[in-house]
Amino acid sequence: MDLQVVRYEVDRGVALVTLDRPDRLNAWTARMAEEYRWALTTADDDPAVRVVVVTGAGRGFCAGADFQALDGLAETGEYPNPDGPVGAEGPDGGDSVFEAAVDHAHTFPLGLGVPVIAAVNGPVAGVGFVLMCFCDLRFAAAGAKITTSFARLGLPAEHGVSWVLPRMIGAARSADLLFSSRVVLDGGRIVERGTHDDLLDGGGLYEELYQTQYLRVGRVSPSAQPEALQPEAG
Repeated sequence: MDLQVVRYEVDRGVALVTLDRPDRLNAWTARMAEEYRWALTTADDDPAVRVVVVTGAGRGFCAGADFQALDGLAETGEYPNPDGPVGAEGPDGGDSVFEAAVDHAHTFPLGLGVPVIAAVNGPVAGVGFVLMCFCDLRFAAAGAKITTSFARLGLPAEHGVSWVLPRMIGAARSADLLFSSRVVLDGGRIVERGTHDDLLDGGGLYEELYQTQYLRVGRVSPSAQPEALQPEAG
């Protein structure tokens, strides 16, 4: 695939998937959805990949849906794509390898055989919040801030987030974040709220995440860990 708004690379058994529209805080588009699905399914099919890390280019993770596209949807009833046309089948079309229950543009990671980790390097909102929730683990940089944003925009808690969020942090805390759309600014509070598993320094979030997971591997049985993340002998 000709990747334009997502970067994909494999490093030491880790597939690094980077949302790459930094000038728009990696705002979500139809093309990004297609490329994101391609990247994750490609990683899942690669026997050399043991884990996927998703992050954002520049200072943000994903600021939600691109408002230029939303304005076009309101005016014409069709969802325009500021990044150019997507493939003929789109992110949800064609012969899917996923069960129908998870075969959706945002829920499909639940059907992958490889774990997916969100490295939240900066602001995340709306659809970006959904994307983060459907990862298996979430790690936040110290300067990250999160908001569901749906209620503030007069939108429903869409794309399955009202299903997955209570399973992550409980019904009451989910209601707080979804009903208020308030922005959680402090990194420590992000972890305290339960939406993220740990807080990292953020200066080199990906490398710190890799090293943190690598060190944890040394405390468990090697047979319980993917080969690529096992400590080297000696």
